[in-house]
Amino acid sequence: MARLRSQSGRADLFLLIYLSSLLLFLFFAAAKADRPVDKWEYYTYASAVEMMEGKTSHPLLHPPSVPLIVTPVMSIVGADLATARWVGILCVALTSMLLIKLCKMLSSDPQRTWPAYLIAGTFLLHPLVVQGSVLLDFGDTTLFPISLCLFGIALVASAGWNPWKRGTLLGFLWALCIWAKITTSLGVPVVLLLTALLSREKKRDMLTTLLATATGIIVFSLSWSLYSLAALHTLFNTDPFGNLLLSISVNTAPVAEPGFLLNLLMRTGRVVSWMNGLLLLAVFFSAFLVLRDAVKNGARNESRIFIAILAVVMIVGYTIIGGPFQGFLKYHAASMPFYFLMIFFLLD
Repeated sequence: MARLRSQSGRADLFLLIYLSSLLLFLFFAAAKADRPVDKWEYYTYASAVEMMEGKTSHPLLHPPSVPLIVTPVMSIVGADLATARWVGILCVALTSMLLIKLCKMLSSDPQRTWPAYLIAGTFLLHPLVVQGSVLLDFGDTTLFPISLCLFGIALVASAGWNPWKRGTLLGFLWALCIWAKITTSLGVPVVLLLTALLSREKKRDMLTTLLATATGIIVFSLSWSLYSLAALHTLFNTDPFGNLLLSISVNTAPVAEPGFLLNLLMRTGRVVSWMNGLLLLAVFFSAFLVLRDAVKNGARNESRIFIAILAVVMIVGYTIIGGPFQGFLKYHAASMPFYFLMIFFLLD
C-alpha cells in the first residue's frame, strides 16, 4: 500500500512536470509561428490557400495531407501563416499525449506511470520537436509522428490477434502513414518484416506483415483515387509517385560519388549536434539491449523489437541517404517519438 501511494505521488509530480513542459513547448512554438516561410513552406501554404479558393494549380509533389487539414481551420480562423502553423503545433502536442499512452501500454509495471510523463515532457522540449512543430511542410514533423504513434498503439494493442484481423488494422494505419509522408512510411513494412524474422511465430507474423502491406497499399490507392477524382478530375494522379522516384534517385546518387565519405562525416556531425550525442547513445544502447534479448531469449515483446529496429533504421538510413534538409533534420524528426521510446525502455 505504501509503495502504491509512493508511486501515485511520484506520478502526480511528473504529470505536473509534463504539463509544465507542454506549456513551455506552446510558448516556444508560438514565438516561431509567424516567422517567414521557406520554399517548401510556401508551396504547402499556397496549396492550402488554393484549396480554399477551389483551385489546384500547384503541381502535386506529395499527397496534400497538410493542406487538407490546414484549409478548414484557416477557413474558420483566417488564412494566415500563424494559423496554418498552429495546426502543426497542436499536432505535436497531441503526439506527446499519444506517446504517454504508448509508454503506459509498453510498461512492464502498469502502476509505474511517472516515466511516461517524463519521456513525453522531455520529447516536447527537444529542439527538433519545437522547430519541427512550426515547419509547414509535407508532414514529416507534424502528421507523420502522430500516424506513427497510432500505428505503434495498434501494434501493441493487437498483440495476440489473428493475423487477418491484425494485418487489416495495421494496414489501415500504414495507409495513414503514407498520406502523412510517402518516403518515410516505406520503412514501416520493411521493419515489420525484420521483426517477423526475429519472432517466435515467424509464419504468423510474416502473414500479418503481408496482409498489413497489401491492405495499406489497397487502402491508400483507393483513397488517393477518390481524392484524384473529386479534386483533380482524374482517376489516379501519378505526380507524387513521379516525385518519389525522382527523390530516391537524387538522394541515392551521392552514395557513389568520390566525396561521399567526407559528406557522410559532415552529416553525422550535424545529426549529433541537432539530436544530442547522449540521446543517440541512449537510443543505440537501448536498441542493442532489446535486440540482444530477442536473439538470446526469443522475441518475447515484438512491439519493442519493431520500435528498436525502426528507430535505428531511421537514424542510420537518413544519415546515409537524404541527410539534413537545408541544415534541419526534418527526416530524422519524423520518428522522434520512437527515439524517446527507446529511452523509456531504459527507464522501465
